[in-house]
Amino acid sequence: RLLTSAPITAEVQLVNDGSGSITDGCEPILDDLTGKIALIDRGSCSFETKAQNAYDAGAIAVIVVNRNISTGDDLVRGTASSALIPLIYVSYNTGEVIKNALTQETVILSLYDNDYVVSDNCDANPALTYSVETILGDCSQEYQQTITFTYTDASGNSSFDTQTINIVDTTPPVAPAAPADVTVQCADDLPAPLDLTATDNCNGNITVSPTAVITPGSCDNQFKMVRTWTFVDTCGNQSSVSQTINVNDTTPPVLIIPKDEIAECDKVPTVGQATATDNCDGSISTTYLGERREDGDCINNYTLYRTWTAKDICGNTTTLTQTITVQDTTAPTVTGIINNTFDMGCNIDQSTLPDPQSHIDNGDITGKDNCEGDVTIKLDRTEYIENDCKHYVIYYYKAIDVCGNETAVED
Repeated sequence: RLLTSAPITAEVQLVNDGSGSITDGCEPILDDLTGKIALIDRGSCSFETKAQNAYDAGAIAVIVVNRNISTGDDLVRGTASSALIPLIYVSYNTGEVIKNALTQETVILSLYDNDYVVSDNCDANPALTYSVETILGDCSQEYQQTITFTYTDASGNSSFDTQTINIVDTTPPVAPAAPADVTVQCADDLPAPLDLTATDNCNGNITVSPTAVITPGSCDNQFKMVRTWTFVDTCGNQSSVSQTINVNDTTPPVLIIPKDEIAECDKVPTVGQATATDNCDGSISTTYLGERREDGDCINNYTLYRTWTAKDICGNTTTLTQTITVQDTTAPTVTGIINNTFDMGCNIDQSTLPDPQSHIDNGDITGKDNCEGDVTIKLDRTEYIENDCKHYVIYYYKAIDVCGNETAVED
């Protein structure tokens, strides 16, 4: 099948049939050529066989390369075949140009028939030679080639025509997948930036420029960072990927306060010290909020609640309360006990004995307590003991504090 004026534009691929001279396409082709132009070396089989094998592999056109170096420099000529796709035949030199380009980059060609006809009044088949002039562009992958075709007849008369091919690279690098977006608690938890690389359809170095843009939040441990990797090929085409990192400290400080206690009313501890630590860097303010008292069943039985709070630089707070249970379990002490001895002989007249209540009323017997509140002295009972001519009178007193703790004494 011959080319027409409608261009066939596709990627070129050198075939591999896996047998003998693997690039001659004489056996079924192993490669998937779907949508591509097959580049096949001339070999032992017919052009029709080559074209059919290429068609079976999915190719949409065939370029057959002459293996004979001495057979001129004809650039391209169409060749008829019974295959369902167009086939053209090129010289060894032209084929080498295409093969060399394939080792460096992806080659895309457009094949079409421009109905170009050369005729001479005397020579039915003028000789064709060509030369290629390359003008470099702004980058290594952009250039202009001017191909001059010179036709010479048998008498040495010649004429020429030119074709200009502009090679441009407008395809940006293929960027890798971006690192996953993450959320961390602290600025110190930021993951290290990764070294990313990209690929390009053309040869040449790809430069990568990582940048980071920070949007501040309300504190040093609250902000958003967008990391962007920009990939630029030698012709200035660029692509990029970005990763978003949210830093958000939501963890409150760890507050340590004095432990809960049970204390006697005369041994209530003074206000202690609280300390705090945080998961992130930054100062922590620790504040004592004060003391609250809850009374119990007497003035010396009560509960104290002492509260502290800790706040980090992002406003996260922890509040804890120490509970001090104050109690009065100590009985009062008694002073002023009078141990008097009276010689009354054998005649006992109890009316002459001291009045036990007078010791209380006169303050001879007093009580003292370790805590607040008065101590009450009460006569509990009187006991008489007779032993021959010795008689004993024992007064039993009780000293009671405001919380009901009592001490028994005798006189």
